[in-house]
Amino acid sequence: MHRILKHKEFKAFVSVILVFVFLTTSVPSQAFALPILPSENSHGFVTAGPPEKAKPKNVFPKPGKEKIELKSKRTAYSREFLNPDGTFTMEVTSRPMNFKNKRGQWEAIDNQLTPANQPGYDYINKANAFEVFFARNNQSGDLMRFSLDKDRWLSFSPADKFTIAGVPNNSKMEYKNIKPGIDLEYTVDYDRVKEEIVLQKYPGINSLYLR
Repeated sequence: MHRILKHKEFKAFVSVILVFVFLTTSVPSQAFALPILPSENSHGFVTAGPPEKAKPKNVFPKPGKEKIELKSKRTAYSREFLNPDGTFTMEVTSRPMNFKNKRGQWEAIDNQLTPANQPGYDYINKANAFEVFFARNNQSGDLMRFSLDKDRWLSFSPADKFTIAGVPNNSKMEYKNIKPGIDLEYTVDYDRVKEEIVLQKYPGINSLYLR
């Protein structure tokens, strides 16, 4: 009697296994697929979902009463404008009119001399790929400094000291009568600095040394 009960229990156990296998193989596998839930990145923003649509290119503002510069269309040598009638105008030059600033954006060149925040110098050009510093005179140091960045620069000055104070005139620095009959002028241009020695009369000397 004891062996017969064990045999019946074994048959019941096998029957349960067969039923389980039948159920799992007959149900479609999609029924067990788990939904993909949106995940969050380290900032807590949900990253799942359809990608954002790319913004259309060349979207221009509506024409106004005056022409509008399209700053996104700037290059080193050109600017584009939207006219009031909906047409476009392009200005092109043979010399740079824009430069890339430290943020990597095109910015209009402006070499007007403004007060400088640099020890030993009094004036600086407003906006360009390079900076030019000027002192009022060379009593306490160099007269001019040309700088591309903090590691690339040069400075120089007339060897003889003078006390006459230089005067800024737009993008030009003028030093009058640094010696009798001699003026010294520096003009900050789009991509260079021009030095001029102006003789108002024969000064009696034929050389001017810079250091």
